[in-house]
Amino acid sequence: MTRATPFLAALALLAAAPALAEDPEPPRVDVPVGTSAARGPADARCTIVAFSDFQCPFCARGHEVLKAAEKRYGKDVRVVFKHFPLSFHPEARPAAEIAEAAKAQGRFFEMADWLFAHGSRIASPELDDGAKALGLDVARLRKDAPAGAKQVDDDMALGGQVGVQGTPTFFVNGRVISGAQPLKSFVELCDDEIRARGGKPPAGPVEEPGPPATVAPPPPYTKALEADLDGDGTKESIAVEVPEGSTGRFALTVGKARVEGALRWASDGAETVDVDASDAAMQVAVHAAGPDDAHDFAVYAYDGKSLKEIARFSGVPQWSGDGSVSVGEWLRFWPRVERYARDPKTGTLRKIPVELHFVGIPAQAVERVALQRSRTDKTVVATVNSGTDAILLLADTSAKDAKDWWFLVRADSGVLGWTRQSAFEGKFVFGP
Repeated sequence: MTRATPFLAALALLAAAPALAEDPEPPRVDVPVGTSAARGPADARCTIVAFSDFQCPFCARGHEVLKAAEKRYGKDVRVVFKHFPLSFHPEARPAAEIAEAAKAQGRFFEMADWLFAHGSRIASPELDDGAKALGLDVARLRKDAPAGAKQVDDDMALGGQVGVQGTPTFFVNGRVISGAQPLKSFVELCDDEIRARGGKPPAGPVEEPGPPATVAPPPPYTKALEADLDGDGTKESIAVEVPEGSTGRFALTVGKARVEGALRWASDGAETVDVDASDAAMQVAVHAAGPDDAHDFAVYAYDGKSLKEIARFSGVPQWSGDGSVSVGEWLRFWPRVERYARDPKTGTLRKIPVELHFVGIPAQAVERVALQRSRTDKTVVATVNSGTDAILLLADTSAKDAKDWWFLVRADSGVLGWTRQSAFEGKFVFGP
């Protein structure tokens, strides 16, 4: 199955945008349960089908909201989990296949809890320990994981058919909820559905769940390590020295080679990475952590004699091993992903220029926001009024100052328009 890039996914979402709605309640969508993992009675008055991605932080939030709904409604609600791994989340699909392997052992939702809490770190030894704690046969889990690909493909195909464009997306008896909405949004629909089927929804205040439980990964960085960087079969000694009192300067030593550099914050060490798995060489990435989950990296190659800086970036890298790397950086309310590719002549990693970045973040307006026809045409084509929802679809981050970045926004009417970040600063509330 061909998987859309973030940009193509955004274009699909634009194409699917409806004209001004005449009916206040959109038609229901028939979403068959099929062979997907489900929890709750099959004859429950309210069935919630979730299309989710294990590497999506908003999906982790939505997962907690669904558990709160199960607690509130008991036997009146059934939750169905369907996979919709996004193409720019490289661990999401393998995580989905691991979850399907756990389903074969009767532990799907327990494994889903673990994957959301651990950021879908399925490549780490932590998974084996986590699986054992859940009572799973680890060898069978790893062996069965590839067989989960069919369920993932089927879920993604179904998601495309029923109009899923991003995650999380929920269907409450066929009525759609987009994004990581609070529990009260589900309560409004579930109460209606339960009453319509002769039931009595629970009374009492709606207690929103807390933030998703997350388990921080073990620090991979160390100031002294050994690795075969130049591929000659012999491990080199690698050391990172940070001068006392330094706020960013460091010295990297590999064998007899030494280089000095600087990051924005004090380095906590380095890790080895594999830019291109087709050759025997490895690289070393010096790391520094900053405030608000910020990260800096300086990446070096070693040829047996000298060290050469081949990349420098801010954010969290995903090394694909094919000569490229995706770097995700959290920018206050959305994750920007930049791609770097190896230059065959110089060996350096160069940023791949793009005009627009996919955003896909739901928002609610607390003040009126005007949308204009284009980035150059100031004609107002729509407004997002206070209390109404919107989706930020694309971003143009070419300006040096973030306040001058442009965002393509879909209003709740379905109309699309552009606005600068400075124009909606403080006027949108993002996420749950």
